[in-house]
Amino acid sequence: LESLVALQLCRITYYHRCYPEASCEEVVRSTEWKALYCFTNKTKKLPKQIPSCSEFTIMMAKLGGYKARNSDRPPGQIVLRRGWERLQDIKVAYELFQNKKMWVSVSRFGSKFE
Repeated sequence: LESLVALQLCRITYYHRCYPEASCEEVVRSTEWKALYCFTNKTKKLPKQIPSCSEFTIMMAKLGGYKARNSDRPPGQIVLRRGWERLQDIKVAYELFQNKKMWVSVSRFGSKFE
């Protein structure tokens, strides 16, 4: 499993460096970039245009601690790995809140799932 994550991160890094203007949907699923965009921009509205690979990589690296200053080098594998792990939790929460069929109401008798 670890090697699959490492391969995905290498792929993201490759697209960030070689094809920065390509659509991020070429390297990640749509729910991943949507969850990341909504979380980092603190909004529910999605952009009209899909973020590029470069924009996606920088947003994900910021989750891992990358500062994105003008003098900084491109994000490395360590901050990308940290950002990827945080993104997976954010994606799960995004998918839960996007699911309209399931809702939770908490009463004094407990939780109810429908």
